[in-house]
Amino acid sequence: MSTKTDDILAFIKAYHKQEGYSPSYKEIGAKFRIASPSVIHYHLNKLQQQGKISKGPYSTRSIFPETETQYIHVPLLGEISAGKPIRAVSQQELFTIPASSIKAKDSKNLFALRVKGSSMVDDNIHDNDVVIVRQNITPKNGERVVALIDNDYVTLKRFYQEPGRVRLQPSNNKYEPIYVLPSQSLSIQGTVASVIKAPHKKLKQLNKKTAVAHTPSNIEKNKIIVGDAVQEMTKLPDASCDVVLIDPPYNIGKDFGNNSDNRELADYIAWCKEWLFQAERVLKPHGTMFIYGFSEILAHISVELTLPKRWLVWHYTNKNVASLHFWQRSHESIIVAYKNKPLFNRDAVREPYTEGFLKGAAGKVRKNTKGRFSKGGGEPTTYNAHESGALPRDVIKIPALAGGAGMSERWFICRTCNSTVFTPQVFTQHREHDYLKHPTQKPIELTKRLLLSAMPKDGGLVLVPFVGSGSECYVAKQLGFDFIGYELNPEYAVLAEGFIAGTATSK
Repeated sequence: MSTKTDDILAFIKAYHKQEGYSPSYKEIGAKFRIASPSVIHYHLNKLQQQGKISKGPYSTRSIFPETETQYIHVPLLGEISAGKPIRAVSQQELFTIPASSIKAKDSKNLFALRVKGSSMVDDNIHDNDVVIVRQNITPKNGERVVALIDNDYVTLKRFYQEPGRVRLQPSNNKYEPIYVLPSQSLSIQGTVASVIKAPHKKLKQLNKKTAVAHTPSNIEKNKIIVGDAVQEMTKLPDASCDVVLIDPPYNIGKDFGNNSDNRELADYIAWCKEWLFQAERVLKPHGTMFIYGFSEILAHISVELTLPKRWLVWHYTNKNVASLHFWQRSHESIIVAYKNKPLFNRDAVREPYTEGFLKGAAGKVRKNTKGRFSKGGGEPTTYNAHESGALPRDVIKIPALAGGAGMSERWFICRTCNSTVFTPQVFTQHREHDYLKHPTQKPIELTKRLLLSAMPKDGGLVLVPFVGSGSECYVAKQLGFDFIGYELNPEYAVLAEGFIAGTATSK
């Protein structure tokens, strides 16, 4: 639990003891200088999940510190495989958990199993975690189940009933699904009600004062590596990347081919913290980190980021209508984080002047008064237009790759045509085929502006932890920069390699 979350809990307890009732969101925000209600909500949810407070559904002052934590004793029956099936074991002991960690409807007929293996890591279930299981013999499709196969082997997978068989699906592309036929014995022992994370050693913090920027020659550059971003980033040296460009799954249910974009919020944030730590570690002292996302999602990620930060807005005006009953989304946010004073190439990303400035202000003379850029008392200021344009603003207006705007940039794979990578210009010829496009590809022009603003002019290294279509790596190559890219989905890796190498077919 973070220090700020601890402080908020202490404030709630002290306030409740003195006033006899709980503080409001506004009072909590004023105390800790938190402007966003969603950030306060995030900390309170963490406290509630850990059984430290309870919240009522109606009153704005319905936050109550728990004076006595209730516990449940669950039998720990042994180990379960999150990999290949292992023989069933029964080695019973009791496992104690807070009652608040289990939903009320799941609180009966529980047992616990310790996880062995890595086939469920995309569900944030790792080796040595403990799953709390509710006995249930009729799971729904997509639920995580404990399955006993042929009365001898037990495994943890997602359950899918298919015509003539049951598919037990891992949440890790490195593992194949298990198919159980009618001729085999299959017994569903229960569904996962909760996950208790195994204790991990505290991550060693990077000493920012003594970090030395270097890009070792033994780093394998300009290549897409198929693998988990967090695991692969651990192999990079400290302070080795000039720019870290992060376009993670937004946790909004997009189909990336691995069921990784629809997690519980707490699981999603825990996963984000893993790659955030690695991204901070590998960033050079004068480097820049860019993180894409919707503002309501980045609000949670931002509080976990220890670096100084600013926000950019990517404003698009061509996005398709998402809802007829609420405000239409026309922007995404970008966190810009850095360690020391970041490199900023302002002249490389200047913008066109407004017509109003060119007509009304350019060439005007103003008395030199004291201000941000002058102590005053000198020569008058003449407003001259810079030959490269106006200073860049923190709102970037570039169309999203929706509809016709994406026709020139969205490379695709046609599975019907031997998984060949094609250029976007021939998409209409394959519209009725089985094809694959990346659902959240960012515009080339947007990536170009970000990289030009932050990369050293004599070159450097760009890290792209979530490659997707490969457009960020493509831009890095076009601008003469080295890159390292990681992609979990092998098909997207093939798409990215074709995009970057320029080997896509245009017929």
